[in-house]
Amino acid sequence: MKSKNYKSERSPYSIVKLGKLYASAGRFDEAYKYYCEAIELLPDEPGFYFYRAVAEFNMDLLEESLDDFNTALSTNPLNKYDILNFTGTVKFKLGDIQGALEDLEKVLDKNRGNTEVLKISREELNSLRSQA
Repeated sequence: MKSKNYKSERSPYSIVKLGKLYASAGRFDEAYKYYCEAIELLPDEPGFYFYRAVAEFNMDLLEESLDDFNTALSTNPLNKYDILNFTGTVKFKLGDIQGALEDLEKVLDKNRGNTEVLKISREELNSLRSQA
């Protein structure tokens, strides 16, 4: 029998795992709820902000995702270039041409110019470069 405080007994890491399961099924609204719960329990874990930002990105909550990506980025994480790929894409969608180009060029530098790694198309990248 589960205790009445079952929810509070779960670790934030197990909660994030549940969120990741929902995200892998494309249920980002459900994943988002779990990531918020994990952040509430352990607000100093920057990785949780990354997962929530990805859910927000997929839910078209662009400004919120940018805030969370920047929180995750503030600790110089191992997935820095993945985050920059997202922030560049979000900035592009929000019309921040210069910011988008700066982030995406860093990703390209890291990946030796391989545009296939970007979350935007080659045409969108060329458009950004021509507007800068």
